[in-house]
Amino acid sequence: MSDPTERPELRAAGSHLHPGALVRLHGLGAVDPHHVPTEPGDLRFADGSRTAAQVLIDADERVTLWVAEYTTAAGTTIAERVWSVHPAPDGSGDVLLRIGARLP
Repeated sequence: MSDPTERPELRAAGSHLHPGALVRLHGLGAVDPHHVPTEPGDLRFADGSRTAAQVLIDADERVTLWVAEYTTAAGTTIAERVWSVHPAPDGSGDVLLRIGARLP
């Protein structure tokens, strides 16, 4: 993200998230994956559906992903959720977020 006003772009490989799924956080360059930007971004799913999402890091440096409610291309409404995530760089300047447990 070269423009500091640009929202982070996240992409999911499927139409919904589940433990083990991968979300790609694009265009960060060389960053520590545990200190990814925490401003809200746009999450795009493989079926074309979109929603707001935000990577959050708490005081203990636990990383989570908040995902706003959205409707899949098939018409299924997915409620707002928070997931634990495990970030890792992928060598291309992106960060991969492996989805962990759904949090309350």
